[in-house]
Amino acid sequence: MFALGKQLLVRPDDTHRLRLMIPVFFSLGVGEVLGISSSTAIFNVRYGVEYLPLMYVLEAAGLLLLSLLIADLSGRMDRSRFLRLTYGMMAGIVLLNGLVLVLSKFSAFSLWPVFYPILLVTSMVVFFQLTPLIWLIALDVCSTQQAKRLFPLMAGASTIGCIAAGVIGKLLTPIGVEIIYLFWSLFLLGGGYYLFQTIEYYISPLKALTVEEPPNLKNSIVSIYRSRFLLGMLSLLTLIMTLYFLMDYQFNTVARIAYNDEAQLAGFLAIFLAISNVAAVVIELGFLSRIMSLLGVGNVLLLVAAGLSCSFIITIIFTSGPWALGAVFISYLITKIMVNVLGEPSYQLLFKVIPPSGRDGIRFLVEALIILGGMIGGAAVSGLYSAGIITMQSMLVSALLLAIIAVFVAWKTRGMYLNELLRSIGNGVKDLSENGAAFLGRYVPSTFLTQLFSFLHHPDDRKRTLALEIAEQLDSHALEPRLGDLLNDSCADVRRSALKYCLRLDNTSYHQESIMACCMDEEPEVRAAAIDLWPALNLDWHQLYQALNDSDSLVVAHAVTAICSLEQAINYPKVVDAVKRCLDKDEISAATICQAISSAGLDEFSPRLITMLDSSPQLRTAACEALGKLQICNSIPRIIDIYAKGDRDFHKVADQALIDMGEDAVPILLDEINKQTDLRSWLGIIKALSAFNREDRHSKLLIDSCLQRLGQLAIFKEVPSLIKSLNYADLANVAFLRYQEIYSLQIEGCWAALGSIYDPLVVSRVRTASQDEDIELREISLEALSEGLVDRRLARAMLEAMVSPATIPKPSADIVKVKLKKAQSLDDYWFSEISTAALSRLEGGNTMKDHEMLSLLDKVMLLKSGELFSYLQLEGLGLLARVARLEIYDEGTVLVQEGQPNSNLYVIIDGHIELSAHSAGTGVNATIAVRGTGETLGDSSVFDQSASSLTAQIILSEATLLIIDGKDIHRLCRLYPNIAMGFIKAISGRNRKLEKMLITMA
Repeated sequence: MFALGKQLLVRPDDTHRLRLMIPVFFSLGVGEVLGISSSTAIFNVRYGVEYLPLMYVLEAAGLLLLSLLIADLSGRMDRSRFLRLTYGMMAGIVLLNGLVLVLSKFSAFSLWPVFYPILLVTSMVVFFQLTPLIWLIALDVCSTQQAKRLFPLMAGASTIGCIAAGVIGKLLTPIGVEIIYLFWSLFLLGGGYYLFQTIEYYISPLKALTVEEPPNLKNSIVSIYRSRFLLGMLSLLTLIMTLYFLMDYQFNTVARIAYNDEAQLAGFLAIFLAISNVAAVVIELGFLSRIMSLLGVGNVLLLVAAGLSCSFIITIIFTSGPWALGAVFISYLITKIMVNVLGEPSYQLLFKVIPPSGRDGIRFLVEALIILGGMIGGAAVSGLYSAGIITMQSMLVSALLLAIIAVFVAWKTRGMYLNELLRSIGNGVKDLSENGAAFLGRYVPSTFLTQLFSFLHHPDDRKRTLALEIAEQLDSHALEPRLGDLLNDSCADVRRSALKYCLRLDNTSYHQESIMACCMDEEPEVRAAAIDLWPALNLDWHQLYQALNDSDSLVVAHAVTAICSLEQAINYPKVVDAVKRCLDKDEISAATICQAISSAGLDEFSPRLITMLDSSPQLRTAACEALGKLQICNSIPRIIDIYAKGDRDFHKVADQALIDMGEDAVPILLDEINKQTDLRSWLGIIKALSAFNREDRHSKLLIDSCLQRLGQLAIFKEVPSLIKSLNYADLANVAFLRYQEIYSLQIEGCWAALGSIYDPLVVSRVRTASQDEDIELREISLEALSEGLVDRRLARAMLEAMVSPATIPKPSADIVKVKLKKAQSLDDYWFSEISTAALSRLEGGNTMKDHEMLSLLDKVMLLKSGELFSYLQLEGLGLLARVARLEIYDEGTVLVQEGQPNSNLYVIIDGHIELSAHSAGTGVNATIAVRGTGETLGDSSVFDQSASSLTAQIILSEATLLIIDGKDIHRLCRLYPNIAMGFIKAISGRNRKLEKMLITMA
């Protein structure tokens, strides 16, 4: 079973979903055969096949009414209740129909004739609505990546259900069609048991966490009306559905003539559905992706229209005689394959060219219109035959003419689709980059390629990148004629992408000279991409070693990787020398070659990589990533120790590196988890352990560690309130900032732990909702958390930490003093320093102004008092404080000169600074303002290093300043986006004040 799951790409966290959803989809497949075949057989025999056109109209009306009812119910109750009620309502309808049929079979009770239309319409409507409902639930319980893995398996379960039902239906034929229909309701009840479990496990904890704005019907109608492409697509799909229902009518009519007994008719229909589903599985699993890649979406729809034409030609030729039933059997089989297997996935992809903002509304409207239009169109044409106005042959000829029109419309729509695709590329619709091959296929018009490649030199990076990504997915046969021009293109990005295309070609010898020329390209990225192709060129591989002496480390790195991938023996000393040369060269070269060390598996460099962990941030991050990929587990303690002084880039890389170490890292991580006092180190360990499949004992250790941290959080939460009660507002604000940071890190670790023992998708959604601005959503998420996600202890502790405590009475000074002394011993630098400062003030000690040397906390508090730093968290303030230096300047010192670049940010601790500017009108310097304690200077020019528009000079007396170098500000903003966002918010607030002043003056 494990080997089968691995072959089907099923992961351990997928198995529970499959155990619940496979029976649901199996029952869906059974219903398609047992329910539809039996209800159709009963209606055709007992009521009359000539009334089928009227039934199509009633089914369309029933679908519309049920859709409106479901839409109304969805807005009146939470999602889990809505899904249960909707499924239960539809299963109840089927069960009621089945009980009525069985009661009439085994009693003298005779059914009114009107029951049979009700039976057929309700059965069809339930089936058509049940299918999207179950797929909607599947979409809710699977993430995007899981859906790609599991949806084919779920669809396969439905198909297997169809096949099994075909056999069951044939075996139950002697008992009667009423029993066959009742079996559908029983399977629905069985599937409902698993469906309700799925809702309880995956959807109930979410409740109303995801609120989607309903599509705007008016906008969708306007969009369709104004788009030739959408009108063409709507016309084509409506024609296809009309032809589908006409063939369905023809099939049922011929089958009714061949089988007078309803049990035999039901058995025949069941066998047909089973065979059609077997054919569907074979095509879906073996040929569908190939067909899509070969033809592309536009050509597949053209094939569908052509296939429908062929099916009606077969029916016309054999419309009468002994071959009529076989001909209509084959024709209907072709029709179902064309429409359901090839057509549906293709037209769903067509919606990808529509901008995401209006896509769902247009899709729902188009799907509703094509089903209604198809049913009504099919009913209109078949109704002419039922009324005796036209003959069967005339009806089939009319259908063939409609099919030929559909071929013409499909051809025109294909051209409009290609134009729409180009327009979407011009609009930067990102979804297109994921499905380039399916969109276009192998047979791409040269005019389209010309227009596509014109985007490769577009000034907009977003559009150029999108065109490159789509081009990279095109079939190699479509690209090969233009590959020579692309390899010699003037744009380096195009040349690099062309080299990637070459990797997909079976034979690159035709472009060997161009590829070799790229090996000597002036751009290192192009040379590196050409080196990747070298093993496939079948050239003298000794020439590859020349790239080891390239001046750029990126090219050397790719050469090392390419050489180590060769099957023959390699010149190992040359490779080692090249790696050492890059490691000793400079930071950029050393960081680049680290990637090659890990890719080539050169673990003998691991001691050097471990020493690089104590180097600059860039080298530290590159070495950590390489150690993770090499799975050097003895480096784990050192990586964990560096978390405390690492930047945001290092934390991200280190988190993944600990996971890359593999299962062998688990014992080391478990040993380290209770040793670490640094929160970031602890969080990294928690994330890594949460990524592995652990035993229950390991999960318990994980939960216990989180509970221990949450227990300490209660102490941290109390400190800001204690300091605030002493009226030390500045210290209380800093303490609260630190509490928020600790809270954020600890809660993040708890969410990671919950995600490892519960379903990650559910946990991530509950977490997202708990941080939402909507109070109602937050309350619902907290309610879900209070119910306990697997481990109730952790869920309750998290809930207690997330809910703000009630206001506590103001404690006495003695109690505050005792608690602050206890807080001094906390394993947190900031809280220890803050508590010490508060006690010092309480005991009448010196303030920071009395100190000649400011502590880190003093600098943080000074920065926090400035308007420019008001939106920064304590972490950001601490990082800035660490690079800030204290300077004392004499009166008259000019800090910033008008017209000269300024590279420093100044915070005034004590003193006054005059701001002046040269007046163009009078020719003299005019005083603009005088800045004092707590204010900043230089912030208007330090961020962009532009020339200062003011002169800043110290006046009245000496001034004490806190100075931060502009280079340090730029580096910290790059590494810590929260710092940059804090500055942006502060500057925006200042601009708003200025705007209000100008408006007032005006």
